[in-house]
Amino acid sequence: MQKQTITTKILSIGLTLALVTGLMIFGIWSYLGSRRPEPPRSVNQEAALQVRTISFEKIELAGDNSSRQMGLMNRQELCETCAMLFVFEEEDELSFWMQNTFISLDMIFMDENGLIVTVHSNTKPQTTTSYASSKPAKYVLEVNAGFAKEYQLEEGVGLSIPALIEQSVEYGS
Repeated sequence: MQKQTITTKILSIGLTLALVTGLMIFGIWSYLGSRRPEPPRSVNQEAALQVRTISFEKIELAGDNSSRQMGLMNRQELCETCAMLFVFEEEDELSFWMQNTFISLDMIFMDENGLIVTVHSNTKPQTTTSYASSKPAKYVLEVNAGFAKEYQLEEGVGLSIPALIEQSVEYGS
């Protein structure tokens, strides 16, 4: 009889320990599941918090090889709120020059999400100096020199690409 009582007590303690352990594991699992940390924001998500839309009088769209090669060459002026938007098929490290361009420009390189990755301000006209993106870019917005500073367009700021395209006209229009 005493042997059966000891066995019952051991079994009772074992079941109690198993139950307590199970409840503790379930409690910890539930707690951790409800406290999922927010994933770190990528640079593009940060930029989405500060996307800007700028109204232009006119944006010429340079979306094919011919228009991208000509760009703003041989233009004597660009209205204050005019621009040219170069659109490439995919992101790549891009490089522009100012040969046969008579006006100083700001070149704003943006990734596929509109995040500004590089700004070259006050470029020197009629030179073969290379102005390259520091990271892969899909879009380049060329505006009059000083525009980027005036509108506080710098690396890490986002521009609304759909809004820019919506405002655009065919190259040469």
